[in-house]
Amino acid sequence: MSSPFSVALSALQAQADAINTAGNNLANLNTTGFKGSSVSFKDLFSERLGANSSFQLGLGVGLPITDTQFSQGAIQTNTSSYAVAIQGNGFFVVKDPANQQLFTRDGNFKLDAAGALKTQTGEAVQGWQPVATESTVPVLPATLFCQPVQFFHLRPRRTFRSPRI
Repeated sequence: MSSPFSVALSALQAQADAINTAGNNLANLNTTGFKGSSVSFKDLFSERLGANSSFQLGLGVGLPITDTQFSQGAIQTNTSSYAVAIQGNGFFVVKDPANQQLFTRDGNFKLDAAGALKTQTGEAVQGWQPVATESTVPVLPATLFCQPVQFFHLRPRRTFRSPRI
């Protein structure tokens, strides 16, 4: 049998988790690509007091479950040539200076001095270079890599011809 103190303490701990989650959501509200969280609570089983009693005593609140909300956010316009957005499921794969692979939905990228695509905080954006095959579908290798971006300068095509008189 649990004491009334432990039942109340479990409720206080659950509410503290909810307040921390709400505070984290508010603090990161304007962070690009941030995904908010929600907290779910569950009751612990109750026990009957006495053999034939209908009176039940709850045993407190179980550990709160914090879920990240991966719903689609609003896509924001940007004037950068290197800004991209993901609509739907997925993440950009980046690598930090310690060579640790990370995931982000923030597509506000930039080029460094070597021409490599980076996040605003300096992580290298990773990707796959398709391997040409005899079929029309390119094959993606199993390993990701970081490589400087190559640009092609194409002349714009003429889309309108002036009528000749």
